[in-house]
Amino acid sequence: MSAARPKQEDTRDGIPSQRQYRVGEIIKKALVEIFERVEIRDPALSGTSITISQVEVGPDLKLARVYIMPLGGRNKKKVLEGLERATVFLRRNVAERVSLKYTPRLVFKVDNAFDSSQHIDKIFRSPEYQINQRFIAGKLREN
Repeated sequence: MSAARPKQEDTRDGIPSQRQYRVGEIIKKALVEIFERVEIRDPALSGTSITISQVEVGPDLKLARVYIMPLGGRNKKKVLEGLERATVFLRRNVAERVSLKYTPRLVFKVDNAFDSSQHIDKIFRSPEYQINQRFIAGKLREN
C-alpha cells in the first residue's frame, strides 16, 4: 500500500511561478481582444475604454484577479460593477480564445497603482521635497 504523497509546499514565499505569469498574460491578451472586438451590452461599459494593467493568477490557476482602470480614471465604481455583471460573459469568451484545462474565475479590481504613482510624483515636485534635497546635497558637500 503506497502512502499518499504530501502536498509540496510553495517555498517561493508567495512569488508567482513562471506558469502563473504566462497564464496571466494569455488571459490579459484575450480580455484586451474581447474589449476591442466584442460588444458588451452593459450600459456601464458601452463606450468606455478600459486599460488592463495586470492579471494575477492563483497557484491553482482557477482564479484570476484582473486589475483595470477606466480611461481617464472616471466612473471606476460604475465600470467595476458593469464588469462584475459581465463576468460570466467575459469568462465564456476567454474560454473560447484560450486553451486551458480550467478557465479561471475572473475577479475585477481597480488598479490603484496609477493613483499611487501620481501621488509620489506630486511629492517629488513639492517645494518641501526640493528644499530637503538641496539641504541634503549641501550637507554631503560639506563632508
